[in-house]
Amino acid sequence: VYEEGAMERSVYLPEGTWIDFWTGAIYEGGQYLTASAPLEIIPVYVRCGSILPIQSQDGLKLKVYSGITPAFGGQVYRDAGDGYGAHRIDKFSVTWEDTDLLIAMETEGDFAPEDEVISFEIVGIGLRGVLVDGVEIPFTGSSFKTRPFQRCRILTKSQA
Repeated sequence: VYEEGAMERSVYLPEGTWIDFWTGAIYEGGQYLTASAPLEIIPVYVRCGSILPIQSQDGLKLKVYSGITPAFGGQVYRDAGDGYGAHRIDKFSVTWEDTDLLIAMETEGDFAPEDEVISFEIVGIGLRGVLVDGVEIPFTGSSFKTRPFQRCRILTKSQA
């Protein structure tokens, strides 16, 4: 918002399906919408078919916005924070197999983060199970934590 006292603004979403980062509301693109924008919240919309990496004190969190996008992916560059020396690139590819979401992970480089746990949040899809390299792991709601893996199968309640 760039006008004094304004609490909302008009936002154009390009073609595609978009999810409001803060509320989870789903919007079809190709249109303008009025976004709530108080000072403490920046309007953020994430296109379905995206992986949004978030680095926090708790480690790396990946928010997967799948929708019905058939295949997508992304990569995360990590180092000690100084831009020099050891580094690592984690590559993620996401595909659908029937109603299961498959995530493959490849790692390049020699940097070893202190905490190798990766947190996932699968946005817009109900989970009924998670298998990491063939082993079932616990999940809560739409979230789970795991160590680096080769293949993760997310059993969904339905495809969004």
